[in-house]
Amino acid sequence: MDNRRHELDWLRVLAVLLLIYFHSARPFDFGDFYVKNGVLSKGFDAFTMFVDIWFMPLFFFIAGAASYFALAKRSGKQYAGERAKRLLVPFVFGSLIISAPQVYVVLRQVPGNTMNYLQYYRYIFSTPYLTEVVAGNVGPDQIKAFTLEPAHLWFIIYLFVFSMICLPLFLRLRGGKGGKFKDRMDSFLRRRGAILLFAVPIFLYVALDIEDDTIDRLFLIYPFFIGFLFYCDDRFGNVIDEYLKPALVAAVAFSAAIIAMYTTVGFDSQKVLWGGALLAALYSLTTWLWLIALVGLGRKYLRFRNRFLDYANRGSYPFYILHQTVIVLIAYVVYSWTWAIMPKYLLITTASLLITAAAYDILVRRTRITRFLFGMK
Repeated sequence: MDNRRHELDWLRVLAVLLLIYFHSARPFDFGDFYVKNGVLSKGFDAFTMFVDIWFMPLFFFIAGAASYFALAKRSGKQYAGERAKRLLVPFVFGSLIISAPQVYVVLRQVPGNTMNYLQYYRYIFSTPYLTEVVAGNVGPDQIKAFTLEPAHLWFIIYLFVFSMICLPLFLRLRGGKGGKFKDRMDSFLRRRGAILLFAVPIFLYVALDIEDDTIDRLFLIYPFFIGFLFYCDDRFGNVIDEYLKPALVAAVAFSAAIIAMYTTVGFDSQKVLWGGALLAALYSLTTWLWLIALVGLGRKYLRFRNRFLDYANRGSYPFYILHQTVIVLIAYVVYSWTWAIMPKYLLITTASLLITAAAYDILVRRTRITRFLFGMK
């Protein structure tokens, strides 16, 4: 009998696919990115802002839930070993080989820089680590970049660190000693509206408004842990099912309100909603409601498998590793064209999807060494 929770596989595959459309929109929004179009769009800015509300928390929630099923078949030592193999190896390889072209693209935009790629590689190993952000929506004279930065692969190293930190607690919840805690948790969740209190830690994080990305991303250990928690006992998942409809309706309404405020008056804490406290509460509640809604939708409609899922699920991790570099390289070619924004976006998304899929199928999955380097089982 197949006991695999296919909704987690579907959510992971669909989330990775969404990244093509999200990161392809980044050259056109008002945030920093490796390549910026000459004309920017409030519509794409609203789109990326909307996805930001819930996307990375969902990614880590899925990873936490998957950890529960991984530990159901492995000891703690085996789990740690597998995490090291599947996360550290692709992180090191990806940072040196896959992410490097993104930084090179930034450096190529610096006026007067004619450095070729081999010169760039010597440069990044001979220059002290830089701490400037990758600049996007700025003048050419202000462009800066890290020397060695993981780009989008930061997710991998954070996932490894979170896995190691949470492992003792996961083992305790999995074992007999976690039974009393689960019973108390079940009693708590049976109270009407109690599930909404899980948004409180998100509110505390949002209210802090941490500017340092390295520290800011540490918060994502919370949805990672919550993903494990809500899948370690079927009773907790049933609560998600019960709140699916109201959570989805509220998440859509609250997201519309947040985007409307963002696109009209902005998020200046001196101008919006009592110093920003009410906005932080609205934002954090919306994040949590989207997690309930999306996981609930997956549990209701995606508990099946087919050939596409089997293929895509195996490729979702290397697809994630490859996709942003492909997008940045294509955007670097396209951004100086005189086309309108939408044709550029459609070209970048379509070409990135096809090239990334082809690179996975032809270059990654067919040899043992490439599967190892990209963390495939």
